[in-house]
Order: sequence, then C-alpha cells, then structure tokens
Amino acid sequence: MRKARNRTKRTSLKYQDAINSIKQNPRSIAQVANEFNLQPESFRQYLHKYEPELISIVGMGQNEQGKRTMCRSEKKYKKAIELYQTTTEDLKSIATRLGLVYNSIGGYIRRNYPDAIILHKKLIQEQKTTYKQ
Repeated sequence: MRKARNRTKRTSLKYQDAINSIKQNPRSIAQVANEFNLQPESFRQYLHKYEPELISIVGMGQNEQGKRTMCRSEKKYKKAIELYQTTTEDLKSIATRLGLVYNSIGGYIRRNYPDAIILHKKLIQEQKTTYKQ
C-alpha cells in the first residue's frame, strides 16, 4: 500500500512542470510531452484522470453529436457553425468574415457536423421556393 502512495507522489512530481507549462501556454499534449521527455500517451492518460479541466482546454472532447473533437477547434469554429446552420450565407464568406481558413472549417463541418450541412441546404431550398412564388 505504501508503494502505491509513493508512486503517485513521484508521478505527480514527474508531470508537474509539464502541467504548469500547459497552463501558462496552452498547446498540444504531444508537443509538451516531447519538450519534457515524457511518453505522450501516458501523459495524456494522466491528464484525463487527474486534470480533467486542463484536458477540456487542450485535449479532445465530445461535441453535441458525441464525436470526439479538439476542444480548441470546437471553440474556434463554434460561431461559424452557428451562422452556417442558421443562415443562407455561404461558408466561404462566413470563413472570410470570421478570419478562418475556408478549407479547414469546411472539412471540420463535413467531418463533425453533417447535420449543419443538411440544415443549411434546407434553408437554401426554402429561400429558393419563396423567390419562385
């Protein structure tokens, strides 16, 4: 029993500098693990277990559809996704207006939010039918 406690203390000390580094300058877990000569997957598992709030900033999370996405991407593209599924404005102009790369946001929406594409197409169809009448 005593060995388990010592191991936990040593493990937390081993990762402490890397955790502080991520808190000061958020970046990918793999990058920080390489900087501090840690095993990326072990470090990632430790963070998931003991630092869940830090993972929500830099790691993978689940979106509303249950797909695993990068939390940074989710925050970055949230406004664009909302605009895309609620307006008839094309994605290229939304990306330009918000300062995003069109190909990146387009791929992100296709992979993670196919429902947003369906909603957008329905809005466009509704707009076309109202113009014809």
